[in-house]
Amino acid sequence: MAKIKPVLIDTSAWILALRPGLSLEASSTIDKLISESRAVTLPVIILELLCGVKSRREHKELKEDLAAIPSLLQDEAVWDSPYDLGYELKRAGLNLPAVDLIICGTALAHGCQVLHADKHFELVAKHTGLKTTSLL
Repeated sequence: MAKIKPVLIDTSAWILALRPGLSLEASSTIDKLISESRAVTLPVIILELLCGVKSRREHKELKEDLAAIPSLLQDEAVWDSPYDLGYELKRAGLNLPAVDLIICGTALAHGCQVLHADKHFELVAKHTGLKTTSLL
């Protein structure tokens, strides 16, 4: 049986899903990935999400919910991917935010897809083997 590939859910996709009435597609896609045990995250994505909450209660609940989603390993070998990616994309005329480089590089290192609502990921996909699903 083929191994099911994980999907790294970017902050932009989470925001669409978590804000009531913003995107039913984002909510249902993320719910499905979670139920299939395919959703993965990164500490930097959790940080971005938790910085945007409005109350202590919302912070606590979201932090607990996100802790249940597996985080991709980011050891020294994995960090080479964002380092190299930033260099290569800059040479191609693309200047991406560091967080996006971390997310893309880690996804590439782990061979997983990125679910997003951010045009930067499609730009990276055009220059690399990054697999993406856009909610835009």
